[in-house]
Amino acid sequence: MRVGKQDKVRDTTKPTKTIKLPEPIRVEQRPFYAYHHEALSLRYSPSSFLETIRKFTQAQIVDVKSIGFGPVLDINVNYICTHLGYWLVRNYDEQDSTLNIINHRIKITRDSVYDVFGIPKGPNPVIKKNKPRKGAIVQKNTATDDIDTTIDEFKNQWPDRNMITHGLVADAMHLQPNGGRLFKLNFLAYWNTLFVEITKSTTVKQSFLLAINKEEDISKLDWCSFVLESLRRTRQSWKKFDSQYNGPVSFLTVCFPKHLDNIK
Repeated sequence: MRVGKQDKVRDTTKPTKTIKLPEPIRVEQRPFYAYHHEALSLRYSPSSFLETIRKFTQAQIVDVKSIGFGPVLDINVNYICTHLGYWLVRNYDEQDSTLNIINHRIKITRDSVYDVFGIPKGPNPVIKKNKPRKGAIVQKNTATDDIDTTIDEFKNQWPDRNMITHGLVADAMHLQPNGGRLFKLNFLAYWNTLFVEITKSTTVKQSFLLAINKEEDISKLDWCSFVLESLRRTRQSWKKFDSQYNGPVSFLTVCFPKHLDNIK
């Protein structure tokens, strides 16, 4: 007997696609986690950032200040205590953005980020857009008529567009002593990779560059909320509580001492 399309029996031997349900929202606050000597494993040291910016020319320093990131050049963090970093990240509650310190809860806000980095908290959000698929029609970058997006402009500096490490970006900045648009993009990518969201490899994070069209856009973006959102998102995805955490741990380690006087 022939089986028609409507008479076909479903093959139950094939695995069905599971639908991932959203995690339930916690009602209670995350409990305090005591210090147990666990440590994070960081793929970078802040000292590498300091070594890079100390070599900046006057023109490069002026460019960094022109986009509102001048205070970042004054950051003096040579070392991150990875044991303290683990403890702080473990006690950060992304749901209400608080740091649980035994009997005290420190509210972490965009102003907290500003107090640490002094970066712009402009009116426009830093939206991490997805790169258009190959062949899609995209709007040309008005700042560079022959290039589709700012991320293409950034990647075109290197032959291998898929393996751009923070070391390569540092080298590129060294070859741009007069500053300029590409230097500013390189600086943002370098700072973002080392202080906002660390990659699991040594490659730089680039998706945020798509939020930038003209250079004037940079200082009008809310970079403080961008860092805060990265902290929330990376803490939420840190499920195993292992040594591999890729969020802004340096921010927490600098922010925490600023509140010690208030909790004594």
